Amino acid sequence: MYFLSVDPKFQGQGYASKLVDNLFKYLRANGLFLEMSSYTSEHSWERLRSLFKRYSKKYGVRLLGNDKKMGWG
Repeated sequence: MYFLSVDPKFQGQGYASKLVDNLFKYLRANGLFLEMSSYTSEHSWERLRSLFKRYSKKYGVRLLGNDKKMGWG
């Protein structure tokens, strides 16, 4: 996945969660990992990072990225 964004008028309705859930199912089924980088505001990044951490734990998918920036630790 190169980019994830939800139109502000549709945010908070679970659309990003549904996309990320399917992404992590695919990653797990294919033995893949997710490498992350951020090109967004700190607020948006915190929400996305939290979502990805939750699904990483749920599906046992490894997240890669700079630990300090990504906050995986």
